[in-house]
Amino acid sequence: MIRNILVPIDGSPDADTALDHAIELARENNAEIVLMCVEPSASPLATRGVWGVTPDMAEAERENDRFYHRVLDAASERIPDDVAFKRVLTEGDPGAKIVSQAEDGNYDMVVMGSRGLGRVVGLLLGSVSRHVVSRLRMPVVIVHAGAAEVRHAARDTQGDDAPATA
Repeated sequence: MIRNILVPIDGSPDADTALDHAIELARENNAEIVLMCVEPSASPLATRGVWGVTPDMAEAERENDRFYHRVLDAASERIPDDVAFKRVLTEGDPGAKIVSQAEDGNYDMVVMGSRGLGRVVGLLLGSVSRHVVSRLRMPVVIVHAGAAEVRHAARDTQGDDAPATA
């Protein structure tokens, strides 16, 4: 039985589609959704600047904060009145924060988008969804925007990835 669903969001099309899927699951199971937004910590490159230009870090942090609050607000507005939900906004490494929240909370599953970043950036930084799937021992549903299928990724007791399609 599904009672609590963690839904990491970042404003990407995949995250939007994941939220749609989570809403369906929540309605079918009378479950609660926890929307989670992780504001990535500033990278060393950002704090030093590029080509000798030092950014206004205080303004950049304020803009990031406003952006992630808007993402949470927009996602919250999409959840129908008959679905219970909470909001979590935190800062840090997205993969690590999502795993920590999932492990420390009372969640039955995680539903998240496949990619929050563009393909090139995702290749450079690594995949948050891959990080989450590889570390959690609970069902993780990975959703692709525009895809006709939703992939369920889970780990068996030996730790092998066992993707299946729904």
